[in-house]
Amino acid sequence: MEERRDIEIDELIARCLSHELRPGEGEQLERWLAEDEEHVRYFTRCRNLHDLYSPAFPPEGIDEKKAYRQVDARVRGRSLRRRRWTTVAAAVVGGLALGMGWWLSRQAEVTPQVQVVQRVEQQAVPQGIVLELAEGQVIALDSLREGEGAYVGMSALRDEDAIAYAQGDSVETEVWHTWIVPRGKTFFLTLGDGTRVWMNSESTIRFPMAFRGGERRVCIEGEAYLEVAHDASRPFRVELQGGEVTVLGTAFNVRSYQGEGEQVTLVEGKVQVLAAKEELVLAPGEQAAWEGDGGMPVKRLVNPALYCSWYEGKWLFENGKLEDIMALVARRYDLQVEWETETLKNVRFSGEIRHSEQVEDVLRLVELADDISFEVEGQKIRVKYLR
Repeated sequence: MEERRDIEIDELIARCLSHELRPGEGEQLERWLAEDEEHVRYFTRCRNLHDLYSPAFPPEGIDEKKAYRQVDARVRGRSLRRRRWTTVAAAVVGGLALGMGWWLSRQAEVTPQVQVVQRVEQQAVPQGIVLELAEGQVIALDSLREGEGAYVGMSALRDEDAIAYAQGDSVETEVWHTWIVPRGKTFFLTLGDGTRVWMNSESTIRFPMAFRGGERRVCIEGEAYLEVAHDASRPFRVELQGGEVTVLGTAFNVRSYQGEGEQVTLVEGKVQVLAAKEELVLAPGEQAAWEGDGGMPVKRLVNPALYCSWYEGKWLFENGKLEDIMALVARRYDLQVEWETETLKNVRFSGEIRHSEQVEDVLRLVELADDISFEVEGQKIRVKYLR
């Protein structure tokens, strides 16, 4: 009897992952998932295998003009309220499992596997986010208050980790600012032309307070998501370590960390990428990627949400390697990762993880994907097989 039930559940899961559930089967699968956390873990592994052999976002099926909007609308539609365990099951069946909200609601019910030897608090990097002026003066973001920016020649409003530059030509001479965002921090700013920029951890942006002449130029190291204000008479150019991106008005993500290659992912509009004397024009849903300075860029179709969701406070993964996931976690929380064995790096994970104040909340979500556990001590995370 038990074996037959297992076969029925496997068939239900297969139809769920293929979006072929019959009337009433969704509720049946929800009830099974609600019975035991191990059922959720089993479902997650099945979905990871399914994603490996049957990608949920086949390149040939991309509608370039709607690529990001459709995925983003699907994700935005999820409630952020804490959920009961039965609601967790519904989320799993809907293909949106592993959201941060539902896991937090179960902390009192489930014994966590994350071993916290010494709790990791959100340690502020000593200097935090800082502004570096052309003459070398360094000013901490925390020292800026509304209206106080004038003493550094800047009209800016501070709202937590955010700065808005005054639009217009209020600055008579070309003054360049450099914002430095350390590990464990993120930053938002609005440039003088209205362009909005989300800066990821361990990133730097350099730009003039007011754009003059026939172009708007900024320099970025690390990762940033940009929504460029339209100005057909002045193209917007982003300098990377090994390339350059030219746009008129668009939304895109650039990633240019030292030693990690470079990527430009387009959400909407059109951009031109110049790298190694090779020019590529991207349409929505396309990405240009190359290996550092001198590498030849390659254009490919992608799901933009997988590369751009970080600026909305979450990560989306589709059969992602644990090694890559932990690299993001380490940068976001300013931590170091140690591996019990190299084989752990190849564990695969699919789902959504929302950024949380405590790294342990993030790690508990990842643990559902496989027989793995985490040990947190100070600023170090040790990844181990669950025993």
